[in-house]
Amino acid sequence: MPALDLYDSEWPIWTYSELTRAGEVRARRRRPPRHGAISSLVSGGCIVSGTSLRRSLLFTGVHTHSYSTIEEAVILPYVTVGRHVRV
Repeated sequence: MPALDLYDSEWPIWTYSELTRAGEVRARRRRPPRHGAISSLVSGGCIVSGTSLRRSLLFTGVHTHSYSTIEEAVILPYVTVGRHVRV
């Protein structure tokens, strides 16, 4: 048996989760669309506005602006990603 068993009820793990509004993915009105969140996790309080998001994780309160591309990235809490930025 390992020294630390994460499922042992005698050793609870306490975490803090900030209560925020739901994350939002806003679309640019283009045909065909070149944005959206594919295979990504968007946390509460995020606004993904006209950004192409692929295989990435956005922590709480991240705001991305139009024409940005985020691929295979982890964006820390409350970061703002400007227009035309590539991460």
